[in-house]
Amino acid sequence: MSLRLHQLINRVSHQKEQRRFRKTFTVVKSLCNMWFMDYLTITLLFSAISLVAIFAALLSGLFGIGGGFFVVPFLHALLSIMYPEIESPMVIATTTSLLNILVVNSLSMYHRLAEIKKNSSDMLWSALPCAIGSVIGVLISKVVYDDVLQVIFAVFLGLSLLVKLNRQYILSIKIEKRNLWPAIFFIAIICAMCGVGVALILFPVVLSWKDDKLATSAICSFNSITLAFSGLLTTYFFPGSHTQYPFFYEDIYLPMIASAIVLTPYFSGLGIKLNQFFSEQVLINLLIAIISILIILQLLTL
Repeated sequence: MSLRLHQLINRVSHQKEQRRFRKTFTVVKSLCNMWFMDYLTITLLFSAISLVAIFAALLSGLFGIGGGFFVVPFLHALLSIMYPEIESPMVIATTTSLLNILVVNSLSMYHRLAEIKKNSSDMLWSALPCAIGSVIGVLISKVVYDDVLQVIFAVFLGLSLLVKLNRQYILSIKIEKRNLWPAIFFIAIICAMCGVGVALILFPVVLSWKDDKLATSAICSFNSITLAFSGLLTTYFFPGSHTQYPFFYEDIYLPMIASAIVLTPYFSGLGIKLNQFFSEQVLINLLIAIISILIILQLLTL
């Protein structure tokens, strides 16, 4: 009797150990799956952000563009997926894009030292209307809703495409220096609202005045820095908006800025070399193709 009781106790103990082992194994397996999924998600996120940083650096070198016109749709989609509870991802996307523009264009200016010395007076002269327009544009973006900003962004891309398609007409008009102020002012307003640099529209306008690709890229890059810096200062001192604070999410903007700091010095230099290698027609056609693709994608998300 005691032997049977002992065997029964051993069997029950063995079954308990098996159940405990299975439970522990299940927990460990779940944790491993969660770790793998988190690792995979982080890897994909960093890969996407790195590709965006590379593209932004190349365009900064080619046109003096900080890449905001494709960074904004990317960030808007990313924020909508990662933070579905936020009220207005477009406002956060545009503000984060301005920070990225500031970093990318500031780093790429190292490769433009010769052009900066030759065109410093023109850069400073054009900075004032750009800064004022940026402040007004950012303040407007804080009081309109996400859907309205998306429509404005799509309209901006369409306007950019029209400017590029009619560039021959724009280049045929010899714009005087004194007439550039109102043009820069109004361009800065809509660019600040959309979180993009001014070069996308301003490049052919300045090119018709300067008639020099490298000088035009340097002036546009400096104006994009001015626009981004003024817009970020406005956001810092006047953060009020219908959307919730903060305007920056560190798990998105920190890897983006880190990628920009590491990759921009190399790829912006490559973009500047490509600017010298390709003709104006090729550069404009490339920009038209990129904008056309972005317009289609933006319309699909409305």
